[in-house]
Amino acid sequence: MTCTDVGGDVSAGDDVTCGNVGGNVQAGDSVHCTGDVQGNVRASDSVTCGNVGGDVSANDSVRCGEVKGNVRASDSVTCGDISGSVSAERVRCTKAGGDEQESFTFTKKGKSFSFPLR
Repeated sequence: MTCTDVGGDVSAGDDVTCGNVGGNVQAGDSVHCTGDVQGNVRASDSVTCGNVGGDVSANDSVRCGEVKGNVRASDSVTCGDISGSVSAERVRCTKAGGDEQESFTFTKKGKSFSFPLR
């Protein structure tokens, strides 16, 4: 399924390629959004998109900008800032411009913990 900007949800049994989405995106295969998604993104294969306002889940890999929710992938996650939890074999977080983050900062019960990645 290919679409431009959509105000609501997008769902397809195979690949989804779209621009900005005002709701959730679900695909039986891969999701590729050239813009931002306001809701959750779920794909049986991989997810590539801009910023996501909700959770992101993929059976393979996830590549996104800022994610306001949780991120889960069987293989790898490459994202900017993530507000929720991350579950994947490999995780790579980048700053705007593509530079790798130098440290992770976690916040739990009001306390922040940072550790270097290198």
